[in-house]
Formats: sequence, structure tokens, C-alpha cells
Amino acid sequence: MRHPPFVVRERIGRANGRLRGGYARAQPRQQARFTSAAGDQVERMHGVSLADPIVSLLIAVLILYSSYGVLRESATVLLEGTPAGMDMPAVIAAIKGVGGVLDVHDLHVWMVGPGVVACSCHILVAEQSVREGQQVLRAVVHDIEHRFNITHTTVQVEVEGCDANDMYCMGQRSGSAVH
Repeated sequence: MRHPPFVVRERIGRANGRLRGGYARAQPRQQARFTSAAGDQVERMHGVSLADPIVSLLIAVLILYSSYGVLRESATVLLEGTPAGMDMPAVIAAIKGVGGVLDVHDLHVWMVGPGVVACSCHILVAEQSVREGQQVLRAVVHDIEHRFNITHTTVQVEVEGCDANDMYCMGQRSGSAVH
């Protein structure tokens, strides 16, 4: 069953980069055929010899225009850029809003592929059991996945009162040194 062109464009708009890239190449070809035929008719009927170069420039502009979105998204993926429309202050607020999170820092959000967004961050939590820390971590991952469609997340949990470089922090230490 053939779909009207607007339905095809809608489905391709949500598809992956390769499919959109193929459509971006096919659409100008069809437009180029029509424009080329129109240029030939103008040249035959009116004897205007500049019609062919003007049509060629018009086709080049159509190709550049139709491929701009695919090129921009590809560059964002290759350069690991922040996805367009990602509201970083909202992501920070969402993470800080999770129960048990005192602060967030070193937040990075980038595109891994078309429609695939990754995130890494450090969260600060109060002194608590490992189980409670895991529950906070899971809540952060769940919240940003469902609110921002960030599907690959790495969260480093830091405990309040511990030096970030102290791997064996035990909160308030007694007079004896632990080595």
C-alpha cells in the first residue's frame, strides 16, 4: 500500500540517520528531474541559454537545504555534542529533586547516535548504607531516562563528608588511622 508523501516524510522524520539520509538524497533527485525538465522547456521555447546554469544552481541549493538536518545531526554525534533541545538546567534540577541527592556536579550529556543520548554525572549523598545509595542511584537513572529520554547513564555516588579521592572513607574517623 502506498502512503501519501506527507505520511512518508512524517515516518522518516522519526527514523534513524541512514534512512533520513537516503530520503534526503532521493528527494532532491526527484526535484532535480522536474527542475531540469522545466529548464529544458524554458531553453527550447525562449532560447535562453542561461536557463541550464540557473537550474543547476537551484538544484545545488535544494540538495544543500534538504541535507542540512542530517549533516547537523551527524556532526553532533561525531563531536559528541549535547542534543538539540536538551535543557541542562532542567536535568540538573531533576537529579537534585531525587530523594537523597544533595548535589550534582560534572554533568555531561551527549549524543552517541541518532536518538541515543548518554549521560555521566557525580551525585553527592549523605552517609548511608550501600543499599540506600543504590536506591538513590537507580532513582536518578530512572528519572532522567523517563523525563529526558537519556538511555545510557553513568552515575558516580559520592558521600558527604568524604574527600572525593578517599576510596575508603568511613565518615567520622576515630583516632586510629586506617591504611
